[in-house]
Amino acid sequence: MSDLPDEIWEQVISFLPSTGPSLAHFSRVSFRFEQITRTHLRRKNRRFEKKLISCEQLEDTRIDYLRGNLLSTNGPRARYQSSVAMLNNILYVFGGYVDSLTALNDSWYFSPKKETWDRVVCSKTPQAKGGAVMVADVKRERLILFGGKLSQLPQSALAAFRTDVRLYPNELSVLNLGEKKKDWHNIRLPNTSEGRTQAAGCILPKLDIFIIDGGSFDERTPIDPDQTLVLDIKNASPTSWRWAKVILEGDIPPFPRSIHAIVPISDDSLIFTSNVVRDFKHCKVTLIIDNQSSRRSFKFTFTKIVTDHLTHMPAYMRGTSYIYSMSTEMLIWLSPVKLSEEQPQKSGLAIHRLKFIENESFAFENFPRGENLKLNNSPLPCILGSTLHQLNSGFLVFGGAQVNPTSTNVWADLSGITGVEPTNHLMFLQI
Repeated sequence: MSDLPDEIWEQVISFLPSTGPSLAHFSRVSFRFEQITRTHLRRKNRRFEKKLISCEQLEDTRIDYLRGNLLSTNGPRARYQSSVAMLNNILYVFGGYVDSLTALNDSWYFSPKKETWDRVVCSKTPQAKGGAVMVADVKRERLILFGGKLSQLPQSALAAFRTDVRLYPNELSVLNLGEKKKDWHNIRLPNTSEGRTQAAGCILPKLDIFIIDGGSFDERTPIDPDQTLVLDIKNASPTSWRWAKVILEGDIPPFPRSIHAIVPISDDSLIFTSNVVRDFKHCKVTLIIDNQSSRRSFKFTFTKIVTDHLTHMPAYMRGTSYIYSMSTEMLIWLSPVKLSEEQPQKSGLAIHRLKFIENESFAFENFPRGENLKLNNSPLPCILGSTLHQLNSGFLVFGGAQVNPTSTNVWADLSGITGVEPTNHLMFLQI
């Protein structure tokens, strides 16, 4: 076996799953096998990026249900509107709903290398809720959680509580993953805004700010268009954080903005999405310092992204969270599409790509319509609200609400949904 050339070994290990410990075990056999594994992974990543930026449909997407989810009883229970973030290639999950009367406050993490779930054991946790914003502060190895909505208590139970019970708490919590004892810490800051659910959030590490945008105070009323919050996290201690002043300039921000995304594309630039098709805005974030108080403020300058030439777009943008691939300059997400022309009332799930172009103006390059994702030659169920994260050679997809198969025309709007089921699906999409 040792006489086999490297190319043959590379072909052999190409059949091993991209996640899990198999490749790691192979690479530990010898220095030569370690070099073969590294070469294989580099080639795989280049092929992945080449396919993403090509103008061809992604017909050969392979979907793997990860073993750590389906064959283990240790993973998180099914849920929707959970809060998810990726830190150091580890997927972290907090809370979510089992149904309208049951919210969760547990924390879990998944290692793609080991394909195992483990619980983050905490003696202190935020309130049980769903729809909160959670982001990863990579620089300081911690998670930050804000807002969300408590479970909808039945009227008989609600009467037993005080009338000032907040269904939308403005709770701000931090989990330091670098500490030996991992606990959530609730941070009380002056001038904290009202809580919200289904907002978007991200961190700009160079500017040391946590941005929270949009959301809603109830299921039907989006927050006003100018409701963009900035938390100045420059100081290492969370108790020293302060809410910064935000100045909005330029074009009007997208509206409505709930169940949407704000996606960093550089150290000081973002793409804002909305629920409305083709309403994308570029946002430049500029630091302003008050010389007298040394307090930091931030100016957000919005510019419309040209999308008039796009011919294939989903009817709305409520599939998964969005990601932006810095290496390929691609905005990527999943959204419902027609299952087929023969079954237009049924909905499947497809991956969508837009290439961002920045020259004299901002625009998206037209790409083919998203290709329906299939598992074992059957259409993938229509799942809304899952989270999408990029790994070296594909995408990790977790959770969301699976739409009832009897629902019709979900790809057109949400009115045809007859019911949803919480999921704990964990999939790897290998492009």
